[in-house]
Amino acid sequence: MTLSELVAQYVSHKRALGMRFDSEAATLASFCRRVDGNIDVTSVTLRQVHDFLTGNRPLTNHWRKRRSVLDCLFRFALSRGHVSASPLSPYSPELPPPLIPYIYSQQELKRLLDVAPAACSPYGLLDAYVLRALILILYGACLRHGEALRLTMQDVNLDEAVLHVHESKFYKSRLVPLGKR
Repeated sequence: MTLSELVAQYVSHKRALGMRFDSEAATLASFCRRVDGNIDVTSVTLRQVHDFLTGNRPLTNHWRKRRSVLDCLFRFALSRGHVSASPLSPYSPELPPPLIPYIYSQQELKRLLDVAPAACSPYGLLDAYVLRALILILYGACLRHGEALRLTMQDVNLDEAVLHVHESKFYKSRLVPLGKR
């Protein structure tokens, strides 16, 4: 069985279980491109896996996600007898500590709002009032940037002071209450 066939079978299996599996499928497609998906799955080497995981980039926490996806793929292959051993190394490098989010004070937020017009050029893609609204919605409703950018007018209910956020992280939808100020 080729690596591409194994990946297709694995992705189909996960989706049949009701998972979206989009980002994982993209990771596996990237792995197939890097390694040459037409090779036999038993000929995937530790070096090829290592090169894919580390590449020429600094190690990040994304490394752990990519390794986990490959680990699950090769456990799937092992359980079906397509390989006799996983080409993944048991070694895990020292990864950077997780990012600690920074919470802006109200004074810092005010300064950000004051300089928003200067950050937007007349020829830019973003008008100053849009940037100001984006900063306020990100801060005031604690939204992720993708959630804020996907909002439409239908998602805003000013009478009930609530936002309807569609398909945020983990493809969930939620209602976000807005404060009075």
